[in-house]
Amino acid sequence: LWEELLAEGDDLGVAPVGLAARDTLRFEMGYSLYGHELSGDWTPLEAGIGWAVRLRNREFVGAEALRAQKRAGVPRRIAGLEVHGAPAGVRSRPAPIARQETPVFAAGKQVGFVTSGTKSPSLNRSLALAMLETGRGEAELEVEVRGKRYPATVTSVPFLAPRVKGDPRAARGQPTP
Repeated sequence: LWEELLAEGDDLGVAPVGLAARDTLRFEMGYSLYGHELSGDWTPLEAGIGWAVRLRNREFVGAEALRAQKRAGVPRRIAGLEVHGAPAGVRSRPAPIARQETPVFAAGKQVGFVTSGTKSPSLNRSLALAMLETGRGEAELEVEVRGKRYPATVTSVPFLAPRVKGDPRAARGQPTP
């Protein structure tokens, strides 16, 4: 059956893909992965999946804590980053890939860490999802990869506009490949 599927789909470009392809696709769409963007240490509001928790007229363990956090504002949250090459005036370096646990700095202070990162094959840019402190102002961000700091900017997630008919995120203006 496997050989038949590949043979029938050959003229359409059908080819096997692996876990790395799945991970890149989920990353470009901003989908969370447990152990990366989802953790027992973060609330759903911090992890960016508050939409999955109905707080109004519902009681469950932790509901009041989530309501209080929503009222007070979250201290940290998942955000999208684009990592750039060397800043102006510095010998040119290509943008590195910021991997899980890469530290993120603002004004010399660590304000977060990367949860997932890759070079997007669809956008040809170095992108990351990171857990960042909120309320850090407009300070420029940097990621530290192999002992060197590179500039980074916050960008919208999903990194690509969904192509699923009826998906409300498609109207937000994200780039498409």
